Amino acid sequence: MLGLPQAGTVGVKSLAMQKISGDIGLVGYSEAIGTVEIVQIWTTGQSEPPTLNMRAEIKLRPLIDRSQPEPTFRPVTLLRAIGEFKSPEYRVVARFQDDILLFAQEKHFETKAQINFEIPMDVSTIHRIEEERNGTNLRVGLRLRFTLAFHGKDGLTFHAGGVNDLVFTIPRSQWVDELLPGLRYGGLEILEVRYGSGMAAEGLRKSVAEIKEAKKYLAEGQWDKSALHCRMSIEEILISKSNTSSQTNNRFEQKVNDFLADNLPGLDDAEAKFLSGQMNLLWHITSTALHGGPQHTFKRPDAEFVVRITMAAVEYFSRTLR
Repeated sequence: MLGLPQAGTVGVKSLAMQKISGDIGLVGYSEAIGTVEIVQIWTTGQSEPPTLNMRAEIKLRPLIDRSQPEPTFRPVTLLRAIGEFKSPEYRVVARFQDDILLFAQEKHFETKAQINFEIPMDVSTIHRIEEERNGTNLRVGLRLRFTLAFHGKDGLTFHAGGVNDLVFTIPRSQWVDELLPGLRYGGLEILEVRYGSGMAAEGLRKSVAEIKEAKKYLAEGQWDKSALHCRMSIEEILISKSNTSSQTNNRFEQKVNDFLADNLPGLDDAEAKFLSGQMNLLWHITSTALHGGPQHTFKRPDAEFVVRITMAAVEYFSRTLR
């Protein structure tokens, strides 16, 4: 560990407005030579991979050299920053670096500059963050290490410095609603349904609305509720067209068979059996989300799998029902 000044923990409501700051320390020196403040966080989805961007305001001042009989000021150049983005609780998920060239020589004034740190966020990195975030706020640690040059009569000497972990929280709403979409990470593909007409269209709109609810609960880490809305989406398919005995039969399996016979009479036996099997599978695996019980608790992979199957079912019927 470098012997650097300690930075505190900051709770963040709006990262674009509230600053997160720490002192720039040097190995072997007790005095800080400047500060770093993170003043804004945003995303860039056009790059490959997408980046989480942090605008840092750096203030740098000359070093007070107390090794001489009389303290002297030595100009300082900040040459390079190497960063580690940690989440959650100090596990490094991404690294970045930037060449800066910030020069401070006036002993009574600080040199200031704003630097943009670009943190690469590929899909695998975001997925690791999402697995451990588990639907809650995102707790972040940021560590910066600097290469600095001290100017003196004998030329340049190079030293290591940096900022100890800046620890802060990105609210779940900001991470999910603003930053993740900017990183081209939606978790699940956007479902586009080509509607039919009449009562079938109305029923399928309700099915899609239930899928939207399922995806919302998936993002919030409420896996059982996500699965429950998938079950409700499948139920809405069966009432999208009000025909026959499919509306009065109490057994779900028979309701499905009646619905297929009434609305897709051109299916052969193998196709009808396949569709019926898929819908009954969804119905049964989501039953614990409706009734609860210790025999099964949904986890993220389970819930995501159910949402994808439900999306595929709704898309299929949107193309085939008339």
